[in-house]
Amino acid sequence: MVTIRGISQWTDKEMKSTLAVITLTTFLGSMYYFFSPKTSAPSDRDITQKSDTFFMDPVTENADPVHVKVVLAKRDTLILQASGSGVARACRDVALSTEVSGKVIELLSRNGDKVEEGDILLKLEDWEYRFDLQDARSKLLEAQIEYGIRMLWRDGAYPEITDVESVGKSVNQILEEIEELIFYEVESLNDTSQVLMNHKIVQTNEKLPERIAAAKTKLYLHLVDVWRRGHNLQATTIKAPFAGFVADMDISLGEQISSNKKCMRILDLSRIYVDTEILETDYVFIRVGQKVKVSFIAYPGRIFEGFIKTVNPTIDDTKKTGKAVVEIRNPDRILLPGMFAEIKINSRIFENRLIVPKTAILEREGRSLLFVVRDGLAKWCYIETGLSNENMIEIVSSDLKLKSGEPVIIEGHFTITHDTSVKSTNIVYQENERPFTVH
Repeated sequence: MVTIRGISQWTDKEMKSTLAVITLTTFLGSMYYFFSPKTSAPSDRDITQKSDTFFMDPVTENADPVHVKVVLAKRDTLILQASGSGVARACRDVALSTEVSGKVIELLSRNGDKVEEGDILLKLEDWEYRFDLQDARSKLLEAQIEYGIRMLWRDGAYPEITDVESVGKSVNQILEEIEELIFYEVESLNDTSQVLMNHKIVQTNEKLPERIAAAKTKLYLHLVDVWRRGHNLQATTIKAPFAGFVADMDISLGEQISSNKKCMRILDLSRIYVDTEILETDYVFIRVGQKVKVSFIAYPGRIFEGFIKTVNPTIDDTKKTGKAVVEIRNPDRILLPGMFAEIKINSRIFENRLIVPKTAILEREGRSLLFVVRDGLAKWCYIETGLSNENMIEIVSSDLKLKSGEPVIIEGHFTITHDTSVKSTNIVYQENERPFTVH
């Protein structure tokens, strides 16, 4: 059995031994405190540095410079652009249809063929139309003879015919008055209605007997009939109205087609039009003749140059856009109708503005800033911005008085802090727009 005694029960010997141990321990501790190496308390600056390294990437005075890319701030012209999109179409696009019915006996073109103005594209069987024209001519000749005889005896007296030859000469003399109304070759047919209006017998009221004689003999009706049937004969041959390319052909050789049948289209691809819509805030600055840069998704990375051809003087009250037509030269015929296009128009120009790339701008706590490199250090610089386009932005003011020619960081600046040591690589940058090549 273990018996525990209180201090009051200790003997003198036990008490002295305990006091000796306590005294020795206190002495050794004091000696260690006075003779061991001392360390000073951390300063406020140390605390701040430790706090900074906790929240930011550690950048110390002895760290290697951070590699960044810079461009020079510059006073230059700032160009604001309007944008739009649309679908390409040929500058001339004509659908050819038949005016008469018939069987296709010649088909001289196909889709994609290049044709010149006047080239024959197809022919229909025409024998029936030739017969109709000859019949109309015969009736016209009968009317001409009857008209001549009426004019010879227009006074109502029927002279005794003693010389047939002289009577024939008189009739021929009268017929000379309507010589311009007689057509015997299909190729020489003109607009007969205009010829009739210009003819002296129709125009004058002083020759009423001639007009009456023409009406009774149905001279003009037969003349118009000759013109109509001759036109039908011409319509059996379809020719190219202008130089271009055949597209959307919808007939075949030997096919029996009806009148008003759409046969094909002829496209003039020397120039391409793009119908585009532009927001009204930019549309008011658009003018005929302005240069336009056009890109097509079919040719990524390529820029084509055009100009504003027409500007529609209205704004769509629903979409709040205006319509304009862009014209683009297409000498190589690589742009085709139906291609989707995006356009950029230099709508407004502002000179002598201090500008930097948009990529230089950062946002911190609702304020805009950039880093300007001075003496190898990145300086945190708050700024006020102004106008901007797709790539560049105007610097209106800055707390470090940014000047033209000073390098600003555009890459590698997201993790650095004020006065970070940097090693910069200067790059060439197009001030107002990305580099482009015009084709």
